[in-house]
Amino acid sequence: MEEKNKKAKVSVIVPCYNVEKYIEDCMHSVMNQSEKEIEILCIDDASTDNTKELLRVFAAQDSRIRIFENEENKGLSYSRNVGLKNATGEYIMFLDSDDYFCEEAIQTAYKQAKKEGVDILTFESEVDQTECEEGMRLYGGQRKCDYSQILSGIESYLKFRKNGEYICTVWQHLYRREFLDENQIRYYEGILHEDFLFSFKSYMCAKTVLVIKDKLYCYRIRPGSICTSQKFEDHVRGILTSMEQTMKWLTSSDFLIQRAALYELKALKGELANYGYVECDAVKRHFIMKIENPLWKKIVEEVWQVEKFCWFPKKKVDKLFVCKRIYMYGKGKIAGTIIGDIEKSGLKLEGVIVSKKGDKDERYAGYKVFQCDELKEELTESVVIVAVGVRLRDEIIDYLFEINETALPIVLQ
Repeated sequence: MEEKNKKAKVSVIVPCYNVEKYIEDCMHSVMNQSEKEIEILCIDDASTDNTKELLRVFAAQDSRIRIFENEENKGLSYSRNVGLKNATGEYIMFLDSDDYFCEEAIQTAYKQAKKEGVDILTFESEVDQTECEEGMRLYGGQRKCDYSQILSGIESYLKFRKNGEYICTVWQHLYRREFLDENQIRYYEGILHEDFLFSFKSYMCAKTVLVIKDKLYCYRIRPGSICTSQKFEDHVRGILTSMEQTMKWLTSSDFLIQRAALYELKALKGELANYGYVECDAVKRHFIMKIENPLWKKIVEEVWQVEKFCWFPKKKVDKLFVCKRIYMYGKGKIAGTIIGDIEKSGLKLEGVIVSKKGDKDERYAGYKVFQCDELKEELTESVVIVAVGVRLRDEIIDYLFEINETALPIVLQ
């Protein structure tokens, strides 16, 4: 029997529900880790099989195991919150009860995180496909790009998204417990796809993130798991709730967080498609109608319309529409429509930009017309609304960055 540690290096949170077939592999993988100064918090979510009894057997063998029993089935988010509330370790790791840790997982993660003093450490995973059936989705994965530099959470998130390698599953991360507590990072209860909100907030709040390439976690694909068995409506409801909560970040005073929120909304919209949910105007209106500023409406609508956007500013601005200046590029039909929205919103437009100004191009719709290369300094940390057709869009954006790399192009339809 292991001696109980008064102060654990790592708290491992294991939510459990009807996993009698898998719990032994799971528990042995964590109990047999080389790092012994850990605590194992098992939360039984009112299992109807022998899961609870098996947990009691393990607890009798290892005093590091603490069992919490929900009186009724509350869901994964609630169970993980119980673990977070009762954890005492320096760091937190999550382990799903049908998965298992690789050898040396806890020691490897803890040693690296402690050495660098980071808020979040993220690692690689592998997949156990023994019970995988045709049509099941695979989660987790390995990142191919270089992330050797320690970055802030926001910088890490944007870099992951830009490279298409963002992983939100919490079991592929280790968190400093005080960081989670100080920022009040907890699970939104009662929904599926709960990792989206937890992970997004974690990255937005983290000062330091370290990425390592070690494979420390094994995710088991199986029939009957939450991801493969829940009703279509429950999946959709969870994703829509995540979208609604994510939209609150659009009001942040940090521009990079606003950009990250747009990325997250775009990704969540993609999740709807993964579950066979066909996008419709009603869903779009559900969110768009909640945005008062007409220009913001168009920007968020762009999340639904543009398949790829990765234009990042190099510096922060106080707010998207309380920045130094706002210009519009173009003076065609698209520009004419957008000017009306700008005027309704009460925002101040500095002027209209064109690639080459003609003799009669002094003013457009009452606004002064500038040739782009005349505004090198003026474009610093300025928003440029690109109101041109698809054919010219990329060329204009590249040109703007050549003139001033801190300018922020925004594309509106």
